[in-house]
Amino acid sequence: SKVNSQRRAIVEATVKFPDSHTYQSYFNVTTKKGDARLCSKIAGILAAKRTSDLIPLCHQLPLSHIDIEYEHRHDLNEVLVRCICSTNYQTGVEMEAMVGATIAAVTIYDM
Repeated sequence: SKVNSQRRAIVEATVKFPDSHTYQSYFNVTTKKGDARLCSKIAGILAAKRTSDLIPLCHQLPLSHIDIEYEHRHDLNEVLVRCICSTNYQTGVEMEAMVGATIAAVTIYDM
């Protein structure tokens, strides 16, 4: 059995918009569905916490930290989504960070 140790994973996903008009609409917080960034952040955090429910045979972990960050690349019409997860446990948090980044990015696209 492995001993608990501090573990951290950082995963990035990129949302590429087809044009500057669509990219700029991402910043409009008055969309019909609400604030895209806020919804995306909440979705990413919730997804990371539910990773073991989504991926067969993935262990449930006690996550000590989850954060979703954004890097706006105006010249490329894209948003880089970064999910950072950490735990003090026997196994890594890579899957949780991958699921968190993916769902946060998909939520931006859906908005």
